[in-house]
Amino acid sequence: MKKATLLLILLSLSISPFSFAQEREKLDSVFINNKDLLAREVILKFKKKIAENYFVDTISLTIKKEFIQKLSYLDFEIEPKKLKLVPKNRREEFKKEIDRFANKTKNSNSTSSFESTFAFQQKSLEKASIKSISAPKITSAEVKLRDFPKLIEEFETILSKYIDKEDHFTIKTGVFPIDRDLAINDKSLSYENESQHALNTYSWPKEKIINPGLMPFLSHEEAYDYKIKKTFFYQEQKAYKINFKPKKNRAKLTGFCIISTEDFALLRAKYELVEGEKAWGVNLKFPLGVKVNQPLYFGELSYKKNTSGKYIPTYYELSEGEYTYLHRDILIKTQTGFFKRSDKLKINFLMESQEVTTQKFSFSAF
Repeated sequence: MKKATLLLILLSLSISPFSFAQEREKLDSVFINNKDLLAREVILKFKKKIAENYFVDTISLTIKKEFIQKLSYLDFEIEPKKLKLVPKNRREEFKKEIDRFANKTKNSNSTSSFESTFAFQQKSLEKASIKSISAPKITSAEVKLRDFPKLIEEFETILSKYIDKEDHFTIKTGVFPIDRDLAINDKSLSYENESQHALNTYSWPKEKIINPGLMPFLSHEEAYDYKIKKTFFYQEQKAYKINFKPKKNRAKLTGFCIISTEDFALLRAKYELVEGEKAWGVNLKFPLGVKVNQPLYFGELSYKKNTSGKYIPTYYELSEGEYTYLHRDILIKTQTGFFKRSDKLKINFLMESQEVTTQKFSFSAF
């Protein structure tokens, strides 16, 4: 009797060999949809508990900084057009020296790097203090990069051997400095070029490290799609691994963050530009012979809970890559006297370079 009853129940439910798999697939689908909703809730809870989880106004850290800057010249050419400033009997010699200078620069690389260790202390309502722990150490063969200003100095040194140094010169060119801020469409989502401050031995991006909620992929959650990839144990506690990617055109970063399920603190994050995106850029290549952009922007940061129950930074890394293209004429003139003719030196200048700056910071509390 019991067997017959069980058989009738099974038949009424129309259970087939595939029905369990089908039902499980439906449940998994519902679970995944709930994950999508939960991911954004986790981010919002993280932001709500920043003051509770991090030392946003009082912190004491020992910081070790590593700075590496690499510059590569992809192309470099100088073509003399008018050489009236150079005596006729020395023009061929001048051209040959300029050719040697250009060939030396083309496809060349230079690296500048240093290490420093310092203490940072911030107390509530007081001005932050920085104290050197060990003297900065140059870790590269070159103290300074062979950058554009350095090349101009080298060119001027060559030029000075062939022209009258007592004359008054004026230089005109289409090459002009570009304000990077002009390339930022939305300042609230800007990816500031931190390398311009990095040469300062004791500089570090303290605001976004002390308060990770200022990271663009966390401060502007409306511009990103979040999805919980998995729940796992990290730093001896249960945590969410949340992947993120841009939802709107103005967001440009993709990566992941690991957030504690217990107190919703950020434990680690890694991010980079979406493939094909640039952090900023100016392209005036055809009208003005100038193109500058930042095709590389990669970062990583991590935190660990200390004995007070709050989190301190343990590591931060940022790499930025800048591409520069300049193709302009440089005109050097000297006025030999009032209402007299001008002697000229006109040179066509082409430079294409790639510069990568990497900063690494290791932290410990004191």
